[in-house]
Amino acid sequence: MRVVDVMTDEVITVRETTPFKQIVNILIQNKISGVPVVDDTDSLVGIISEKDLLLRLFPEHEDFYKTFKEYYDAELIRKEVGKLSRFVAQDLMTNKVITVQKDEPVLGACALMLVHNIRRLPVVEENHVIGIVTTNDLYKKCLTL
Repeated sequence: MRVVDVMTDEVITVRETTPFKQIVNILIQNKISGVPVVDDTDSLVGIISEKDLLLRLFPEHEDFYKTFKEYYDAELIRKEVGKLSRFVAQDLMTNKVITVQKDEPVLGACALMLVHNIRRLPVVEENHVIGIVTTNDLYKKCLTL
């Protein structure tokens, strides 16, 4: 089985300039947990996951554990979320994106997800997103075999 057999080919993407709040709304409205980021030529330049957004709420891990009580304060978290509203996709995205080609074996895609601890892989052709494979796509396909 190949990636093309399990990928979703209608991919929701955002631009580098898409504001934080719009990204969150896109994730919520479409019930997805991440989205590829493309530039003005529709070339893949990054990816944003829910985890990327949540990590922006807190300081580095070491600082977080030292000041955990402060960050347990709901009001402080609300203020931090407010600060995020000034960010756009380019500020929030991971720019080293692990991708796959449509003709690669599904097991190879699974291995990439496991090794890199990720839940989605953009499927690219000449650096343009033509699909996406998520862990959910893989589960659904495996259950129908």
